[in-house]
This record gives sequence, structure tokens and C-alpha cells, in this order.
Amino acid sequence: MISIFCWTTTAALAALGHTHDTYAVGALLAVLFFTATPANAMLFAVQIDITPPELQGRVISAAMLTAGIAAPLGPLLGGFLFDRAGQAPTFLTFAALVAALTITMHFSPAIRTMRPPGEG
Repeated sequence: MISIFCWTTTAALAALGHTHDTYAVGALLAVLFFTATPANAMLFAVQIDITPPELQGRVISAAMLTAGIAAPLGPLLGGFLFDRAGQAPTFLTFAALVAALTITMHFSPAIRTMRPPGEG
């Protein structure tokens, strides 16, 4: 599921760089959001499964803090790039970043062998 989300996100971001149709933009964003939800749920389920009970609060708190701190940077960086370079270079840059992270993920044994809890 994680690989599907990552590659789908890469393709959708690259496509967003070249589309000007409102409905196509909406469809691409829908693909991103519909694949992100199950991927996010799986990551949280695996995290809960592998984290000892006494550390659950700390791990979840650290994850949420990191995500909360990073969240404002995306729109800031995206707006800056969009203003300076335009639509295609901005979305292609983000697609390249996601592709690089996805390729890195494929080399990580911990993520590559990740299974949902209960699937041994």
C-alpha cells in the first residue's frame, strides 16, 4: 500500500505540472487523498504494533510534533517555487522529491518488508 501511494503521488504531481483543466486537477488531487488515507492508516497501525505499550504516547507525540512542524513548510516552499518558476517546474520538483524518497524507501528493509498487523 505504501509503494502504491508513493508512486501514485509521484505520477499525480508530475501530471499536475502539465494540466490546466479544473476537473483534471480535482481528479488528480482526489487520487492523492484517496491513496493517502489507507497508506497513513497502515503506517500508524504498524507503528502501534511495533512500539512497546509504555512508549506509545511518546512515539505518537513525537510523530505528530514532527508532522505539525513540517506542515507549514510545504505551502511556503510551494508558493515560493510557483511564484519564481511557474506551475510545471514546481510540480515536477515535488514529483522528483517524492520519487527520490520512494526509491530510497524501496532500499529500506524495514519498510520494504512491512506488513499490516496480523499478517505475520
